[in-house]
Amino acid sequence: PQGEGQGEEDDVLQNVSFKVKPGQTVAIVSQTGAGKTSLVRLINRTYDATQGQVLVDGVDVRDWNLAALRSQISIIEQDGFLFSRSIADNIGFGVPDATQDQIEAAAKAAQAHEFITTFPEGYKTVVGERGTMLSGGQRQRIAIARALINDPHIIMGDEPTGNLDKKNSDKVFDIFKRLTDEFNQTLL
Repeated sequence: PQGEGQGEEDDVLQNVSFKVKPGQTVAIVSQTGAGKTSLVRLINRTYDATQGQVLVDGVDVRDWNLAALRSQISIIEQDGFLFSRSIADNIGFGVPDATQDQIEAAAKAAQAHEFITTFPEGYKTVVGERGTMLSGGQRQRIAIARALINDPHIIMGDEPTGNLDKKNSDKVFDIFKRLTDEFNQTLL
C-alpha cells in the first residue's frame, strides 16, 4: 500500500513474498513501522496492493467477495476493543445468532472459561468501557474467544502479546500452539 498521493518510493512493503500452508504458523518479526500491520491489512483487504497480488486459497483477495473473505479471517490485535456489555456479548460480537454453547466453546479454546465462571454473574458479567474490569490477559483471552467463535480459516495476531506480561504472553502463545495442533488453524 502507498500513502495517499505518494509515489512508488513510499510503498510500505516492497518485494515481499511468502506462502503459508493450512495449519502452519508463521511469525513475522521486525521493528516498529516495518509493515507488519500493513501486511495484515492487505490480507483482509483493509488496504489493496498497488502492485503484485495477495492470494488466499490461490485467489487474489481483490477477486473475493469482501464479506466472504473477511468471514474466513479473524484478527487479534494488541489492544482488542471490548464493549461495555456482557462477556457473552463481547465474545459473540459479529455472530449475532451465536448460542451459549458456541460462546462457551470459544471461551474454553481461548482459556477464558475458567476465569469467566469465577465472576458472580459468569458470562453475563458486564466488563465496563473497553473491558476495564478485566486484567490485560483476561481482555486478550476474551478477544481471542471472539476471534474463534466464527471458526475462521486464518487467524492473524497483530502484536497480540504486546501489552501483556510474560505469564499472559506465554498463555496466548500456548493458545495459538494448541489451535494449530488441534484445529488445523492457519496462524499468521
